Order: sequence, then C-alpha cells, then structure tokens
Amino acid sequence: MSLTTMTSQGFINRILSNGDWAELILAQYQDACSQLSEIKFTNLSKQLQVAFQCNQQFLVITNNQYLGQLTSLLTPNQQIPDTAFYNLVELADWQMALNVGTQKQGDDYDNVLIFKFCEGSIKDWVKVPQQWTQAKNFNLAGNNANESELLNISQWLQKYIEEAESQYDNFQNPYFEYFVNAVSSEDWQGVLALKLDVTQFPPTLQNPFNQDSQFYAHHFGIEMNSAPTTRSLKPDTLSSLFGLVYYIDPVYENQLNAPQSVPQTNGRLGSSKPLVLKALFKNSVLIQFYCFPAAT
Repeated sequence: MSLTTMTSQGFINRILSNGDWAELILAQYQDACSQLSEIKFTNLSKQLQVAFQCNQQFLVITNNQYLGQLTSLLTPNQQIPDTAFYNLVELADWQMALNVGTQKQGDDYDNVLIFKFCEGSIKDWVKVPQQWTQAKNFNLAGNNANESELLNISQWLQKYIEEAESQYDNFQNPYFEYFVNAVSSEDWQGVLALKLDVTQFPPTLQNPFNQDSQFYAHHFGIEMNSAPTTRSLKPDTLSSLFGLVYYIDPVYENQLNAPQSVPQTNGRLGSSKPLVLKALFKNSVLIQFYCFPAAT
C-alpha cells in the first residue's frame, strides 16, 4: 500500500506505508514510440529522501553512490534493480543520459546534476559549496574523501557558467541565451544537468561521433514554475524540458579564430563527422538546428 503526494519541489512522490519512498518522478516525456516515459528515482536511499525534504534545496550531484543503478548502463537483458535512477531522456529523436559520476577525469567533470529550489541564483550558489544540500554525501566518495574536491567542483561549475556567459555576452550567441538567463535568475527553479552524454542521434545523423569525448550535450533541464502552488508535476502530463547540443570541431574552431585566416577543411568535408553541430531544445521541442557539413 502506498500514498502518492508531492514534494515541496513539485515532484510526484510515492510513499510506502512504512515511510520509505518507493518512487520520485522528476519529469515525464514522450519517447520515440510516443509512450509516456519518466526520469525518476526508485526505492530511494535515506540520503536522497532527506535531500528532498529541504524547503531550500540547492543539491549538486557528481557522485552516484546514493542514486541507485543508472538504468542507461544496463544491457537490454539485465533486470532493473529496485533501487535505480531512470536517467534517460528523449528530445525530438535525440536521446541523452544523465550518467552522473561515471567519467570524471582529473579536475574535469561531466554529467553534473543540479537541483535548484531556493532563493538566489545558480551562478551565486555554485560559489558556496559549504552551503549546498548534503554536499559531502553527493560529491565525495568514501570516508577518506578529500573535502577539497568540493572546491574543485565549485570552480569547475563557475568556469562552465562563465564560458557560456562569454558565448552570449561577447558573441551574442543565441544558443546560450536561455541557459545564461536561467543560471543568473534569482527566481528560476528546476533541474539542470551539465555536460551530459548523448546516447542516440536522430536517424539523419546516426552516430557520427563514435564516443568522441569532446562531444556532449552542453546542458539539459527540467523547468518548474516558480510558484509552489502551480509548479507540481501532474500524472500523465508532459514536463517542460530544454537543452542544448553545441559542438565545433576543435581544429576547425582554431582556424575560425585565427586572425585573417580562411578555414581549411582539408578533405574533412568527406568525413561522416560534422565540423559544427548545434541543436537547441525548448518546451521539449527542437527549435533551432545547424549542421556543417549538412547531414545527408
């Protein structure tokens, strides 16, 4: 027997009679077969339950220790365990995976997950890791973890935001407008994933990057209305999702930025890998797309 309620963040929450959280649904979307799919946690750990009982939540997650099995990493023949993170999302034939805590290299991070349901901007909150919700539990691994790791994560987040701001402020790049406005807003609330994996491409592109580590989705997000009484996710309704895929071949970009130079493709146009690929999503729809050379 279970009771379905809403968290203070507006997420659907199914609670068992013993008080355990059986399910926490973050978002609902239509998959490639037009079926309703969900991004959710199941059989939540105590740490995760406590994190979502905060009225002022700024939760940064770079370690998956308390999230459960990432379903994107299972083969089709593997059974999904009770404690799991259903971490796949599809946007207009693009599939992305929130593979939190799987590919960190040195001081570089990817698949960083942020829940922002509090006063103040993301841009300001990333500067104060000591004030994040359960920062140690969701970012440090093991009892001997070095707390300086939190500072590294904070600096990485600040740099990631600054680079996006540079694209928008200095180059008037419209692809970064919504992201910059969201992380700078005192009122914006929702979920944001940074530098996440693209696991499936539209049929016209297939998979031109073949696990290229320099290719990733810049961000994906779940937008929640800032008014607590109206932002709740309703059963069987679709969430408002947004995101950005933004790739420029590094060699080609250097040629573009070189003074008085004409970019040379040097036969690279014959490659199946695009030199430039940009895809902007808003309200779960692809609203802007550019590919060079054009996909065939």
